[in-house]
Amino acid sequence: MTPVEEPAVSAPGVAKKVFIKTYGCQMNAYDTKRMEDVLRPLGYSSVETPDDADMVILNTCHIREKATDKVFSDLGRIREHKIIKEKNGEQMLVAVAGCVAQAEGAEIMRRHGVDRRVLNREEVLKVEPALAAFGPKVFGGTFTPSDESGDAKVFTQKLARLCAERGAQFLYEHDILGLQRVGDGIESVQIADVRSGARKTLQADAFVAAMGSYTPALVRPLGECLNIYPAKGYSATLNLKRPELASTVSLLDDTRKLAISRLGNQVRIAGTAELSGFDTSLDGSVAKARCAALLRRYEELFPGAADLSEPNFWTGLRPSTPTNIPYIGSSRIKGLWLNTGHGTLGWTHGAGSGLAMAQLISGQRPELEFGFCSRA
Repeated sequence: MTPVEEPAVSAPGVAKKVFIKTYGCQMNAYDTKRMEDVLRPLGYSSVETPDDADMVILNTCHIREKATDKVFSDLGRIREHKIIKEKNGEQMLVAVAGCVAQAEGAEIMRRHGVDRRVLNREEVLKVEPALAAFGPKVFGGTFTPSDESGDAKVFTQKLARLCAERGAQFLYEHDILGLQRVGDGIESVQIADVRSGARKTLQADAFVAAMGSYTPALVRPLGECLNIYPAKGYSATLNLKRPELASTVSLLDDTRKLAISRLGNQVRIAGTAELSGFDTSLDGSVAKARCAALLRRYEELFPGAADLSEPNFWTGLRPSTPTNIPYIGSSRIKGLWLNTGHGTLGWTHGAGSGLAMAQLISGQRPELEFGFCSRA
């Protein structure tokens, strides 16, 4: 599935304003109070109108008359505020919570340019017949025809080759020792060869911090605080022994929060979010249980399709932010740019955020409508 992202909000510690509109029932009023309580430690204070808000939340109720129409009408008005603020270099995060978000999620996505369709059981099985064995347990699903999947490793290796052909230089097996600050800007970065230990200083006009979960540690000594935490995810890549029984459509198992991608004669199952610091091991008891769960679930969905005897397990750290929105844009330090915090959507956002970053560094306005960081 393809989620719609909203602009990144200001850094922690900066005073921010939130406008929450509450529709309908008493439970929603209670939920609004809880939202305010959660946001207050993050620096948000409540305001009475959306005009100057950094964040707008519509806490909706579906039981009132014409509830959906009212929400979409309010979204249209708020979008106008959002566009004005972004033209002035400001940011606004918009969220829809409550019953309407649950009942009309697909319609909200469609109105924002994503063709998401709600399907019943029979329609799900028509889109992906390989789910037939699991069919009686399927209640329904959503389908976005534009969704795609692929092999990120193959993509990045070919991309690196194309970049090298155009003159880019890649320094593999090098550690970044630190960014060298002079005055109010970054002058150079010091690196070291992993094998020989030889150190080298690289100078440039602009530096982009794009190290995923490890970015905060790099920029923290410079006074740049990024609210990013590593969320450990797992994947299993399996050979198919009966390809005709395996899925061909990119799937998201909403019950277990697993993504399933067909890669030729292989299939990849990925998911889970484990908060275990920077641990990337696969030999611990928790890791083994997570990996086994991936195999078990795939066999439940597509019995007999894959060879479970020789799985290729992998784990990585998703650079997650509280809002699930990345930092893309300038930092507080001259010459230092941020392209990090993409969570589970690193590859999804990769090309677009890379293009936007190049345009921003070049002094151009990106075509993409997004609240890019301006943390000066």
